[in-house]
Amino acid sequence: MKDDAPRSLLLVRTGATGVLSMAVCQAGLAAGTFFGGVDLLRWHGLFGLVTMGVTIVTAILAGLYVRDGGPRWVLWFSLVVVAWATVQVTLGRLEIAAPHAFSGTLFAMLATAFTSWVFRHRHDRVAGSAAAGRADTP
Repeated sequence: MKDDAPRSLLLVRTGATGVLSMAVCQAGLAAGTFFGGVDLLRWHGLFGLVTMGVTIVTAILAGLYVRDGGPRWVLWFSLVVVAWATVQVTLGRLEIAAPHAFSGTLFAMLATAFTSWVFRHRHDRVAGSAAAGRADTP
């Protein structure tokens, strides 16, 4: 079945995939630090900032999708992912390890759920309807 999704939804899907990829990368780098990888800790910190940047770009793309008639949940969910990434970077910079590790696990789960929902979402166009695609459920 063909998905006639607008370009903005395809961009959100790409951004969500980037967020999920960064979450998996971060988990791998974090696991490497458990075995004394000091360089990996530095890379983990750098990639944390990159991850936050990818979440911000994805939220901007989600805003464009909502402007194109997409449902608002896409934007709200992406903003939650941005907020969680910000919490993660803050905990990491403050070197609060235990909450940072727990929060990182939850961030990976959030990124997985967001990516899954964005890919399962079909953009339905209803000609002449201002409410087309405005369902508040995934």
